[in-house]
Amino acid sequence: MDCLPNFPSCAFAVTTAAPGGKTTMLAQLMQGKGEVVALDRSHAKVDDIRALAEELGCAGCIQAFKMDATKAVARERGDLLDAQQQQQQQQQQQQQEHPNGQQLGQQ
Repeated sequence: MDCLPNFPSCAFAVTTAAPGGKTTMLAQLMQGKGEVVALDRSHAKVDDIRALAEELGCAGCIQAFKMDATKAVARERGDLLDAQQQQQQQQQQQQQEHPNGQQLGQQ
C-alpha cells in the first residue's frame, strides 16, 4: 500500500538524513519519480546515503548533499538551486585542497 500519492513533480527534503532509511523509503514510495533531497552535516554520512540509494536502486531521484539543514532553507526553487550550487562549489574546493580524500586530522 502506498502511503504517498505518486506525484512526479513533488520534492521532499530530508534533514539529518543519515543513514538513508527515510530518504530511500520516500524514493521507493515515489517509484523513482520526483525528487528527494537529503541533507546531512557529515561527508561520510552523505556517502552512506548515496551508497544505500545505489544498493537499493533508487539513486535516480535522490540528491544527497553535505549541508547544514538550518542554512538550506529556501523560499523559492531558485534559491534551493543556488544553495546546491554553492554546496557543490564548496565540495570542489575541498577536493582541490585535499585531493587524496584526506580531511584535516587524518594521516
